[in-house]
Amino acid sequence: MTFAHISDTHLGQKQYGAQEREEDMYGAFSQAVDISIRDHVEFALISGDLFDMAGRGERAIVEFGRQAARLADAGIPSYYVLGEHDTARIGATPLDFARHGLSPALHAGAGQPIEVGDTLIIGFDMFAPDELGRAHVHLKAAGEIARAHAGRSILLMHQGITEATGVPGELETSALPPQFSYYAMGHLHDRHEARPGGLGGPMAYPGSTEVAIHEGITGHKKGFYEVDLSGDGASLSWIGLDTRPHVSFGAAYGELASRAAEFAAAASACKKRPVVGLSLTGEFDAAEARRLAAPIREASIWCQITSAGRP
Repeated sequence: MTFAHISDTHLGQKQYGAQEREEDMYGAFSQAVDISIRDHVEFALISGDLFDMAGRGERAIVEFGRQAARLADAGIPSYYVLGEHDTARIGATPLDFARHGLSPALHAGAGQPIEVGDTLIIGFDMFAPDELGRAHVHLKAAGEIARAHAGRSILLMHQGITEATGVPGELETSALPPQFSYYAMGHLHDRHEARPGGLGGPMAYPGSTEVAIHEGITGHKKGFYEVDLSGDGASLSWIGLDTRPHVSFGAAYGELASRAAEFAAAASACKKRPVVGLSLTGEFDAAEARRLAAPIREASIWCQITSAGRP
C-alpha cells in the first residue's frame, strides 16, 4: 500500500512579481499529481500551506481543486490539513472552496479519524504557539485511537517540531503519540526525515514543491514522498520534481565585465530561464553592477546582486 505525501505547495505565490513564478508553483504541484497517478498511489496526503496566503485569489483555489479532481478521477482520494499560510487571522479564507464543494479533497485537520481501507489517518491543522497546550491533549487522544486500530496509522500535521527545526518553543518529538506508523509532516521547506526513538515510525517533511519567497536563491531540489506501508515498517521514496533552476555565480567586481558573458551563457543553457544569484566581492556601485550584469539579467527570470559576506 503506497500513498503520496506532498506538502507546502504555496499556490498563488508570485515570486519577484513574475507571473512565470506563479505558474511554476502550479506546475510543480501538477507534476507531483502526474507522478502519483502514474505510480497508482492509493491516496494522497497534503500536509499544509496549500496556498501562499489565505484569500490569495480564485486562480489558486481553482488550481488546487483541479488537481484534486485529477486525483479523484484516477481513483485516488486526497486529504489535507491547513498550515499558517492557509489560516490567516484576517481577511478571507480559502476554505470557502471546500465548503462549496469546489474540490473533492477532504479536510482532515480537525482530528477526526479517517479510514482508507485498513489504514487510519488522523490529521491536525497547525497549532499556533498559544495553542500548544491544547495540542498535547488532542495528540494524546489521537494516540489512543491509533492504539485501538488494528492496521497501519498515519498522523498528518503541519507543525514545526523542535528537534527538526532547531527552533525552541515549538512542539517536541515527545509530544507526538508513539502509536503511529508514519508521521506525515509539513512546514519545513527542505526535506527532512528522522526516525526518533519512541515513535512508531519515521517522521518526514518532504519539503516544499517549489522554492518559496523566504528561501532565497537555493539549489536545493524539491519533491515529495511516496510511502509504502505494506511491509514491516514505512518505506520512503523521495521523488524529485523538475523545477526552475536556481543558480549562483560569484566573482570579484573587477572581473564582472569580462565574466558577464560567461555567466549569461551558463544561464542560457538552462532548460528554463533560471533565478540567478550573483555574489560580488570588492567595493562596487549597485547601478553600475546592474549595468554590467545586463546579459545575465536578460538570460534569467530574476538576477539578485549581492555583496559577498553580506545578507
